[in-house]
Amino acid sequence: MSLTMADLLVELLTEEIPAGYLDRALEAFGEGLRRGLLDTHIEHGSIETLGTPRRMTVFTSEIPDRQPDRREIAQGPAEKAAFGPDGRPTRAAEGFARSRGVAVEALEVRETEKGRYVCVENVVEGKPTHELLPDILTAVVTGIPFPKRMRWAARDFTFARPIRGILALLGAEVLDWDLNGVRAGNSTRGHPFLAPEPISIRNADIDEYRTALQQAYVVVDSRSRREAVETSLSAAAEEAGGTYRDDGLVAEVTHMVEYPGVLNASFEARFLKLPAEVIEAVLRNHQRYFSITRPDGDLSATFLSVVDRPPEMFEKIRDGNERVVRARLTDAEFFLAEDSKKRLIERLEDLDQVIFLKDLGTIGDRVKRLKPLARGLGMVLFGSETAERAERAAELAKCDLTSSMVGEFPELQGVMGDVYARTLDGEAIEVAAGIREHYLPQGPEDDLPATPTGTAVALADRLDLLCGCFLKGLEPTGSRDPYGLRRAALGIIRILTTHGQSLDLVKWIEKAMSGYLGLIPEADTPAGPLASLGRYLRERVQAHFIDQGMNRELVGAAVATAWGDIVHLEARLQALHVLQKDDRFLDLVEVVERTHNISRGLEKERPLRPDLFSESIEQEVFDKYQSLEQPIKKAFAAGDFEGGSWRYLDGLGGLMKRYFEEVFVNVEDRRVKLNRWVMLDAVHRLYRDHVADLSRVPRTAAEERR
Repeated sequence: MSLTMADLLVELLTEEIPAGYLDRALEAFGEGLRRGLLDTHIEHGSIETLGTPRRMTVFTSEIPDRQPDRREIAQGPAEKAAFGPDGRPTRAAEGFARSRGVAVEALEVRETEKGRYVCVENVVEGKPTHELLPDILTAVVTGIPFPKRMRWAARDFTFARPIRGILALLGAEVLDWDLNGVRAGNSTRGHPFLAPEPISIRNADIDEYRTALQQAYVVVDSRSRREAVETSLSAAAEEAGGTYRDDGLVAEVTHMVEYPGVLNASFEARFLKLPAEVIEAVLRNHQRYFSITRPDGDLSATFLSVVDRPPEMFEKIRDGNERVVRARLTDAEFFLAEDSKKRLIERLEDLDQVIFLKDLGTIGDRVKRLKPLARGLGMVLFGSETAERAERAAELAKCDLTSSMVGEFPELQGVMGDVYARTLDGEAIEVAAGIREHYLPQGPEDDLPATPTGTAVALADRLDLLCGCFLKGLEPTGSRDPYGLRRAALGIIRILTTHGQSLDLVKWIEKAMSGYLGLIPEADTPAGPLASLGRYLRERVQAHFIDQGMNRELVGAAVATAWGDIVHLEARLQALHVLQKDDRFLDLVEVVERTHNISRGLEKERPLRPDLFSESIEQEVFDKYQSLEQPIKKAFAAGDFEGGSWRYLDGLGGLMKRYFEEVFVNVEDRRVKLNRWVMLDAVHRLYRDHVADLSRVPRTAAEERR
């Protein structure tokens, strides 16, 4: 049978979809259709998705008009159940044949993994593609993920926004498809204000579709739309004598318009006396406008906005944009003047009225905990000068939360504290920087604190948050993490690894939890929360290094030895990464693994008794161990994990092979057996306690890496 090929074009015309939803939704639209066609055995060509805030489109080329015929093998009862001793079919065989619509003579016996079974082969005739597509598309559309979904018209169907129209063409044929009461047709609509009339699409031709919408003021391809936005922004910024700042705003505004245009506007030069961060907050965060930076690094009084209108409408839009910005900046001037009447330290008492988290006291209580914690961290990591600055920064870090500016622009917390500390209160530059930086990092790609003071306060802030939440049982569950604990844990890991700061996290979470004594009853018996938080941080540390490309088994082995000092752990992992490439690594694994496996029955530490040695090799191992123990420990303590590892193997590897060949460890005499376990355990722990528990690395896996 010859097949006719046709293209498929499907568009969902919607109310305006939030910009942050669109990329993932379009990807899922295309992938869902690919899977749906695959599951129904329909071949297809390339799949392309396009989208704007008001439409989601998928195009697929070269779809056959029919699903191919296919052979299916149905398995029935076992041969013994299907045929009697005389070879005649049983009722089980006859019933199976009837269920498959064939004569009992058509049954075959085939060998399967479970034995010999009765089977029948049927030819399943393919259905017309246009009959299959409606169900496929319904499943695809209902499976598109959105952060939030809407239900409308008293129906069970949900989507990001109401669907107002459907274009669905297979070639020139309109699909017989109804989705939530909206029937598919062959028309779309252009820009809702510039060309709202229906547009007929005669065929599932992607070029015809693009052209028709372009003429109706819609750039349907988001890639083309973004290129147009970037080109126009660059030209407008250059004309204004500077460059525009992106930081992800271009991607956002691209999904907010269908027919992008860029206009310039300005505000009065007097507003440039405001902190640059305040101007940026007004322009970017509240209005989605682009600031312009002059060659000297200062902001320009000109700004750019991406609008969904043609140039002839720019003048009217510009006036509106400037009025909004002027009003917001005027408010900011007032807030700055009001905030300037009160020093940061004078706001400290106000924090006693601001709740931190339910059952965890106020922000004022929190500041009392952060001060000694930040001071201690500053001392351990950087010395006494940083300790003093960190304590002062921790005292002031939350004070801007009660300011008028942060009340209006919450995203400026920390930023305004820095500004007020430097310009109004005369605090040391590093103290002011610490106030700003203690909120960093806020995401996996965000900047880290750049100063020692900021580093110390940022670590204290995150440790306090984690400890408080774990004391109250507010741990992350599944995908829910309302208090940002994953972000806090990752921030600690990134700060320590990036800056190379060695710190005993286990010790410091104990210190941080002790800060809650007298505030919440759970702090009186913190053993359970300490264990839970320790496990949680260990898992995050382990996941971090695996995500960095480290071998999963080696990470597990190194973490089993110790994980609290992340920088020390990283150094051990880097050494193991080098060691595993050497042919001798398998021998190293074997020594650590075999000594562990044989001595694992040792329940408690015991003194080694040389007087119980009965084989000469026992004395040789003991003498070599004594001569190597301190030099190897010194090498590991100095961070020479590669050199110490090879010294361990060269000194003990050959001896241990002879030991296992010549000594039967588990003898009847319990004293001798335990003494031999003690010796093997000592050899095992000399490596395990300082580098990694290689008994957790299967020798087969180690051999594969050779």
